[in-house]
Amino acid sequence: MHVARAVRQRVGSRLLLLTFVSLILLAQIPHHAGAATYLVQATNASPVKAASVSLAFAAGPAANDLLVAICGASTNSTITAPAGFSTAVNENAAGLVSQGIFYKVATGSEGTAALSCGGGTAGSTVWGMQLYEYRNTVTASPFDAKNAAASTGSSTTLNSGSVTTTNANDLIIAGGFSLTNTAFGAWTSSFTGQQSNQSNVGGTKVAFGGADRIVNATGTYSTTVPVGNASWRGQIAAFKIIPPVFSVDIVDGSGVSVASPTIAMSTKVINFKCGTSTGTFGISTQKIRVNNTTPADSNGWTLGLAANTSNWSDGSGHTYSYNNPAGLPAGCTAGQLTVIPTSEVITAGSGCTTTGVSALGSSTAFTSVVTSITIASAGATASYNCLWDITALTLSQTIPPSQHTGAYSIGFTLTLTAL
Repeated sequence: MHVARAVRQRVGSRLLLLTFVSLILLAQIPHHAGAATYLVQATNASPVKAASVSLAFAAGPAANDLLVAICGASTNSTITAPAGFSTAVNENAAGLVSQGIFYKVATGSEGTAALSCGGGTAGSTVWGMQLYEYRNTVTASPFDAKNAAASTGSSTTLNSGSVTTTNANDLIIAGGFSLTNTAFGAWTSSFTGQQSNQSNVGGTKVAFGGADRIVNATGTYSTTVPVGNASWRGQIAAFKIIPPVFSVDIVDGSGVSVASPTIAMSTKVINFKCGTSTGTFGISTQKIRVNNTTPADSNGWTLGLAANTSNWSDGSGHTYSYNNPAGLPAGCTAGQLTVIPTSEVITAGSGCTTTGVSALGSSTAFTSVVTSITIASAGATASYNCLWDITALTLSQTIPPSQHTGAYSIGFTLTLTAL
């Protein structure tokens, strides 16, 4: 991204124009970077012998979150999905347990009203139900179409069946229902078990559970889990998620990238003495924005500012430095740029905090050794799946005495690096 930075300074009756040009924004992402999707809440209903089962979320789901309901039955039952939910997979067969995975994109108005699924015969069918809420999934057609599979059997290992994804970034959810009151064990193939429930309801033993996994490449996925030795049904479904983001940008008050931002520097009359001009890097309408939706085990990041050359230049052979401390005060002989954090402000996006995120600690000047200045950083304790806006960072450039007038420019780079 090329961003022009204009700094105007007046020399007597003539104009000295200093311009930050080609401010390149880079994001360096390590191999451990992953998806932003995460589980907001999960709950399950104790097995009941009835014609249906009801369950409510503990807290009202947020708009645009993915809601998943997994309903299981101890008999061959045609399962009716919860109202407003679409079907990922729904299966039953004579002599076997039944199960379905259903989904919905939340409107934000669901609240904690009970959801129901059913279709069995009262007094003979035992039902189990699980609910999940996930954030940062695709809101338009979230189901990775035609990629749900199921498996049935009677053994001590429940198999989910396999799913072949067509979308690179997916949330894969597996669910199982078994005619045993033995708790589910650990799920295989990097799936994380999220829920397990088991009971003996009026002589009918049942157990059910669910697991999930985030993947960032297309492929075929499946999982298994130890259960008691009994009949079971396993299912698996894939849902599209928002790809991970790790970026730095300059945005306006609405969060839209600014095509040609500028830094307003103080007007300076150039004479036989060393001059200093200051400006603010990051204002309310031109904020420096860091966006990090790497996973919770991220070790943090640093944001550095560096120049691409050692001199300001007017393109006609006239130059002066941005990194030379020579002179008294420092930088007056050839020119030096200092980054001053006195008023630097870091603001977290909605639902996030600045805990673990730090501004530049003290004023730092560029030198031949200090070629990059870290203007903000985040440690392992910082929130992930968040964004931060950086404003009010002061820049101070010393200008050598009797500097030739002209339009000077220099290239800078902002680099966001994950640790």
